[in-house]
Amino acid sequence: GVRLVGSEMCIRDRHQILSNLILNARDAIPKEGVIEIRVRCEEDFVFLEVQDDGSGMSPEAAERAFEPYFTTKALGQGTGLGLSTVRGLAQELGGTLTLESTLGRGTRVRVALPKRELAVEGDGQSAEVSLAPLNLVVLIVEDRPEVLRAVELLVKRLGCRAILSLIHISEPTRRTP
Repeated sequence: GVRLVGSEMCIRDRHQILSNLILNARDAIPKEGVIEIRVRCEEDFVFLEVQDDGSGMSPEAAERAFEPYFTTKALGQGTGLGLSTVRGLAQELGGTLTLESTLGRGTRVRVALPKRELAVEGDGQSAEVSLAPLNLVVLIVEDRPEVLRAVELLVKRLGCRAILSLIHISEPTRRTP
């Protein structure tokens, strides 16, 4: 097994970030669509990206997306706190958040968090966090087994079914003259 390392609050914050981003992506898709979740490690940061092919936002709406109580959803469909909460949690964890959106084409949100906040260890279980199940199927494609398992845990704790694909990326070969 894999264990997410950190305080229960830190683990809850990461779940809340992922949950809010997935819920926003789901709500932006009118009937059927795709939500892509990517995790990438670089130097001192782990990048979490959630992208949907939903309705997207106008430049004006995207500019205001992180404002508390701002929503593009119909009356009674949202609180307008999802993305502002994600931004606040990312900042508390020492990270950053960016959003790209195109009206009619979808939205991509990237969260960069320091690796120290997303450490992964072998064997064990993470703190229990209760969240309402999302009932989605998520395809996770990764080249490192430990990252694949950590993302699988996050996705399953959100009430989603995970389909795992461990890929092998070969190193480029050098040719000598």
